[in-house]
Amino acid sequence: MGEAIRSKRVAVPGSGVFIAVVALFAWSPSQADAVQHAPEIESVASRNSPFGNTYYLGDEIVAGVTFDKPVRVQGRPLLALTIGSQTRHAEYSGLDGSRTWAFFRYRVVESDTDTDGYGIPANAVSLNGGAIRDESDESVDAVLTHAALTTTPYRVDGSQSPAPTVHVVSISGFPESGGVYKQYESISVTVRFSRNLRVTGNPRIALTIGSNTRHATFQEVSQVAQNLAYFSYTVQSSDLDANGISIPANAISLNGATITGPAGVTSANLVHTELADDSRYRVDGSTATTLKAGTPYIWHEGPKVFTRCEGVRADVSFRHPLLVSGSPTLRLDIGGVTREARFSDLDGDDNKTMSFRYEVMAEDSDTNGISIPANAISLNGGSIVRRDIPEIAADITHAAQSTYRSLTVDGSASSPNKLRYVFFASNEPADGEAFSVGEAIYLWAVFSHSVEVTGTPQLALTVGNDTAQADFQYVVRAWPTYALFAYIVTASDMDVDGGTVAADALSLNGGTIARTCDSAAPNLAHAEVSGGLSRKVDGGVAVAPNVRAVRFGNRPKGGLAYNSGEMIEASVTFDRAVTVTGTPQLGLIIGNSVRQAGFQRLEQGGLIAIFGYTVQPSDADTDGISIPANAVSLNGFSIALKSDSSSPDAATLTHPAVPRDPTRKVQRATGDDDDADTYDDDDDTDDDDTDDDDDDDDTDDDGDGEPACTTRVAPYWRGTGGIVLEPANGRSVDMTLSCDGRTKEETLYARDDGLIVQLLGESLACRSAGTLSFEGAEPGGWYWINGNRNAAVSPLVCEDSEPTHRALDPGGVSLERSGRGAFVSHDRSKLIAVLPDTSGTCTERYAPLWLGAGGLVGRPVDGETATLKVRCSLFDSPVPFTLEPDSDGIVRKVFDEPLCVGVDGNNYAAYSVSITGAEAGAWYWVTNERNAAASPFLCDSELGGPEATDPGGVDATSGSRGTLFKHRAQRPWTDRYRRRWPEFSRVVRSVRQDRNATRP
Repeated sequence: MGEAIRSKRVAVPGSGVFIAVVALFAWSPSQADAVQHAPEIESVASRNSPFGNTYYLGDEIVAGVTFDKPVRVQGRPLLALTIGSQTRHAEYSGLDGSRTWAFFRYRVVESDTDTDGYGIPANAVSLNGGAIRDESDESVDAVLTHAALTTTPYRVDGSQSPAPTVHVVSISGFPESGGVYKQYESISVTVRFSRNLRVTGNPRIALTIGSNTRHATFQEVSQVAQNLAYFSYTVQSSDLDANGISIPANAISLNGATITGPAGVTSANLVHTELADDSRYRVDGSTATTLKAGTPYIWHEGPKVFTRCEGVRADVSFRHPLLVSGSPTLRLDIGGVTREARFSDLDGDDNKTMSFRYEVMAEDSDTNGISIPANAISLNGGSIVRRDIPEIAADITHAAQSTYRSLTVDGSASSPNKLRYVFFASNEPADGEAFSVGEAIYLWAVFSHSVEVTGTPQLALTVGNDTAQADFQYVVRAWPTYALFAYIVTASDMDVDGGTVAADALSLNGGTIARTCDSAAPNLAHAEVSGGLSRKVDGGVAVAPNVRAVRFGNRPKGGLAYNSGEMIEASVTFDRAVTVTGTPQLGLIIGNSVRQAGFQRLEQGGLIAIFGYTVQPSDADTDGISIPANAVSLNGFSIALKSDSSSPDAATLTHPAVPRDPTRKVQRATGDDDDADTYDDDDDTDDDDTDDDDDDDDTDDDGDGEPACTTRVAPYWRGTGGIVLEPANGRSVDMTLSCDGRTKEETLYARDDGLIVQLLGESLACRSAGTLSFEGAEPGGWYWINGNRNAAVSPLVCEDSEPTHRALDPGGVSLERSGRGAFVSHDRSKLIAVLPDTSGTCTERYAPLWLGAGGLVGRPVDGETATLKVRCSLFDSPVPFTLEPDSDGIVRKVFDEPLCVGVDGNNYAAYSVSITGAEAGAWYWVTNERNAAASPFLCDSELGGPEATDPGGVDATSGSRGTLFKHRAQRPWTDRYRRRWPEFSRVVRSVRQDRNATRP
């Protein structure tokens, strides 16, 4: 079989859902045995042994099934066990590296008893809605017949739960170099107990380093061998021990925690013997360790020919958890040609492994095998630092990885993109019996190639006699062939046999699923999938939601510290979907003060609540922010089970503390330097920038260059989206929504930072174009609309304005007009935009902001030509471009290269881009990395409005007349859980209030 695969797990955020994920690259049938046959069971056996040869209450029985060839397992097959006179079922938990051993686990309950050893009956494997198939040919099912294992040496007695006792205390691993731990190195201690454990809180174990006592703090209980507890201590500069670390007898202290047996009823006996000085574990904290990269390796299993669009995955491992920013790359040698594999994610629970991915192109060919040169990692403007001590940057030098002769490349060959299979994820009902109201049922759709998904495709799920829709959640970043779907159980759902997925149940629902390498749509056909008895549903049961986890969200824009004005986000994950009224709060500890983050929105159908706090100039924290235990306060509002009940169960809000995060510090503001880069236009005689026009004709009570008004409206509204507003009274804004023959009025309340940032979801969805207006909002508000691909954003306009010029339709787009604007969707790419109608009449019209490449649409007034003038900075002379129309009289001009590139090679917002000689209704778009942003060209008199309100959670690039907003795709939240946010289209926003020229 060649090199064994490294098993991985992917975590579904906030749900406790774990599945075993195998290599992206299947075992090649060219390497198979000469005789092709379905996998068969060779043997069944017990795979773990309990202390004293008896399993007690809460202990796990681990049994194994050995196949005669590698298999692929989907879903949650079961293995019957005979315990006394009862039949129990152990659940599938994973494969070994050779993929020939499948492991099943069962936890002993109180009624279990077997005095002569449990057994495994003949033909004990049941698929339970899953599948076990040939690894090399997924159309071939495994043969599951086998002889009985009548008895094992291991008795079962669920009536007892003896106290776990300490067997061995040991130091794990060795120093990174020379047998001496240096400053910042972690000393790992493992404590082996007689039984599986349950640990709450933060126990610790004393270490003797030189003449000093240090404490290694509890990290986790091993997920594999659950009788192992891991502790860790980070060496300080003052630590010195020339003889080696020792551990005194009885060194474990609870420190307010608990250590019990697996049933949680018997406290552990913590008595143990001394561990004497050991010269292999000396300490010298006077010198610091480095964060050294290991030699990269390519994921593979046996020989493999990579064809076009297939992903080559390479990993680089470090000895400490990482924090990665930007887009590092890893060079691959493919047939003598250097290719760049791009960083995709940190893989594994411990965040010590960087995963890179390269998708094979048609021109790639390598008959000798892929290799990796020495020192192949490039930061590419990003950074790699140690997560717990971010001041330590990674040493990315490494040895070359010699040629993988069995891994060749033939980009001229290709295979179709298809949906390989659909299966239920491994999350369990909270009560172990049936999913109740608010619980999520997760499913995976696995494709043959990496995919990008837009919109909300759905998987039809049969629950009882009804069909429900599981909504798309995200594509796993490190495994981009895996797409997650989720369905939230409602009160009317009932299924006593277990949910199922009919064949070919995946629908695009107006969205798209495309192969990332060439945008090819996949074949969505798939077989029927049964959830089995572990997917029973009982929506008649309503249970109060509990907090499952509290975590930090977005990272600081500047690297390690939030600055004044930035929003700190944190999430609260519930075990059932919730509804939220008003603005509950979540306490954050910043420095020595507690700040309150206000509720922002719900995600994943109500399973995750997002809270946000905007950093104030006086805030400072040099060690990293934290969250105290039980930090959620209702603040007079409510968080309750998402249900149809008139009085839903209120959520239980207890949770443990979140410790300080050194990668999330807070930088105190040092002063206001907003005017540092402001220049006076008086010496500039260029007519392009006559921004000092008398505005007397604009009756402006606010002094913000925009006519005063009391009601602001969305130029176009349909579907779902969201809003960003600042109330004029500092408290609330009245919203009116009219569409589909109905009108809804609602008062929206500000967060603690004075802004209203709110989703307008399915309950406010409009099937046809409608009107959306806000009474009492300050200038600068804006909104977005969700479409088939990302989102379209537009400023809110004054209801009293009378726009007369509508956006030109250039063809090649779908343009729908309604209200005071047009909704534009590019027919091919599905990129969307809202173009507000304009009211000004002028000869020269300006682009509020131009960044990167892009294009424009216009109609010359004289039918002959129009002129585009570009100034990249205040001091540049304008560069003219003559624009000639097509045969239908419309100018369609595309700029493939950026208009303004600095000496550093970066793209910059142009100081001024204008068009003369064009009719009103001309508009333009800009591209930046991905997607596009669109806006009308505007008269100079229309460029005096307020600066767009920044709600946080977006990247804002401002030029002299406008702002480009980009919603950030978030990095992983914590060491163990990942999530992905949708990304807004890049959208040109309303203009800056300050008309003085400001460098971008």
